[in-house]
Amino acid sequence: MGCLVVKYFFLILLFFNITFASTLESLLKEYEDTSKESLETLNEKMGYAIVYSQKELKLMQYNRLSDILKELPILTLNRSKHGANNLSLVGSKAETSGYFRLFINDHEVSSTYTQSPFLNWYDLPISLVDHIEVYYGEGSFTLGNETGMKFIRVYTKKGTKQNGGNLKTTFTNRNSNSQEMSYSDFLENDWSYFAYFANQKDSFERYNKNDDLGANSKRQYFFMDFSNSTDKINIGYNSTKQDSYQGLSFDSNSDDGKSNSENFYINYSKFFLKDKSLKLQLSTDIINSKYEESNSDGLAIVGVTGYLGRFIKSYNENTQLIEKSASLSKNFNYEKNNLFTAINVKNSRYKVKNRTINNATEIGALSSFDEETSYSIAFQDDYKILDNLVLVGNFKFEKYLRNGNMDDSNEKLYRIGAIYLPTKDLGFKTFYTISHVPPSFYDVDYAYRSNPKLASQEYKYFTVEGTYTLNKSKFALDYFNVHIDDYIYYADPIGFINVDHTIKINGFIFEYIYNLDRNSKIQFNYFVSQLTEIKNNYTDGGYLKYMQDFGNFSYFASVIYRKGFEYTNVDFRDSYELSLGASYTINKNLTFSVKGTNLLNKSTQSVLRDYTTSYTNPNIYLIDDNDRTISFSMEWKF
Repeated sequence: MGCLVVKYFFLILLFFNITFASTLESLLKEYEDTSKESLETLNEKMGYAIVYSQKELKLMQYNRLSDILKELPILTLNRSKHGANNLSLVGSKAETSGYFRLFINDHEVSSTYTQSPFLNWYDLPISLVDHIEVYYGEGSFTLGNETGMKFIRVYTKKGTKQNGGNLKTTFTNRNSNSQEMSYSDFLENDWSYFAYFANQKDSFERYNKNDDLGANSKRQYFFMDFSNSTDKINIGYNSTKQDSYQGLSFDSNSDDGKSNSENFYINYSKFFLKDKSLKLQLSTDIINSKYEESNSDGLAIVGVTGYLGRFIKSYNENTQLIEKSASLSKNFNYEKNNLFTAINVKNSRYKVKNRTINNATEIGALSSFDEETSYSIAFQDDYKILDNLVLVGNFKFEKYLRNGNMDDSNEKLYRIGAIYLPTKDLGFKTFYTISHVPPSFYDVDYAYRSNPKLASQEYKYFTVEGTYTLNKSKFALDYFNVHIDDYIYYADPIGFINVDHTIKINGFIFEYIYNLDRNSKIQFNYFVSQLTEIKNNYTDGGYLKYMQDFGNFSYFASVIYRKGFEYTNVDFRDSYELSLGASYTINKNLTFSVKGTNLLNKSTQSVLRDYTTSYTNPNIYLIDDNDRTISFSMEWKF
């Protein structure tokens, strides 16, 4: 029934706009208008890319980064057992994902502890953002130190583009609300600044055994950009306080618990030479985290008990992580080829201030591995064989120095590819990449006690993408094939292990964009995939989006689809997250918006496991990841 409603809704919208649209312009004209913010930053040589322009971010009323993450193809955004949303690859459900990289401008904000950015940054406010680029494939050849499978780059607003202040407030029927404030201005000597602050309060509740599972949270964000034509200073801060939700409890029903995390970073970028081809980057990150939880049925902590007992009734943790990094890169541009080189160094330190169980017993560090220093050197060369054919080659060498029970290691990354444009309307891209993702402090802390020396995961990634434009339409088809060796997997009840066989994933992503005119667009995306493992998450899905701007009035409609599946005799239903929204600008300074999310109340689902009666055969329940929500916003510019 839900699918039928969505189908007819979009048919009505399509008929209305085809009938009454006054002018239709070409796809290239539309791109020039809506994506010009990212033309200077988009890197086609990094593989399959998705761009969210400033105009699309506004028309679709994306309020937070999670609104975008949930619709990305071959990925699923689920709620973790700690209550935070976490992005997972197709067919797998991960509590933390160490193979995604999130950048705010030049700086990566992924956690030093887990290598995942989503615990603190998945709800980054979009009011801070100018545009977003998502890359499918290894991006560390040209972006930062850390390797990964997917790279998300958020570009913030700047004082050179914004002038004056902005206030925005949002509240929902779910007792959630947010307040945002920004201000920007020009300073002397070519300098400008942009300052931003946001406060979020979110309510999320589920029930297990008639008990409340709370994942209520409070978040604060602060960001400041000082920049001129050659220098850029970014300062970022995030504070997250959240209920423990299921937490570490055996019965997935924590009696009480909360986490508190504070992230601070400062990043400095400097361009040298007249053509700005030489770039220096320095950064420091400090992450302070506290976690506490109590449960009468016991807490499962691999590093302490190996799940052999349930004597732990309470757990407290206080940690600090400090990361320092530096990089120097240089571009060499010639008539036929462009060469990029970079050297990087990074040091990460992990300190346990205290870790206790049962309110008294100090257990300290779970592993002796608490410091890592990495050095890397990277090269990229793209050579133009013909005017319409470019070959791309990458090489990166990394050396990791680790203390404690972890060995040092050397890693080599390779990528070869080609970009071919046989006609002005037809283009192809293909890449083959060999990369790796090293184990994190978190992986080693909770590794299988009999073999805590985890190896790096090796990824072999092959993609072919074809794109065709015809008048107002764009068609794109991407094939991907991934082989993963030594995959780091959390195996209940023993902890993290390296899987002893190759995991294989392959599939297709299809995208169609139809531009009715410069102010309205329909976008359809669908993906199918298969993997060699037993799937415990969605493998097929897509989205359908429509957006329209009528001067002072704009509206949108979208549905995000995930095809249901069966896991251990439990049926995950098809997911249809239907969203509708409209905005009205009273004058150039005041805008009101209303938005409905998950209106069919058929969001994705996650598993709740109850090990009270049996750890080898737990009771399994399904919990919806998202609520049906109506939100109202007011934005005032001054």
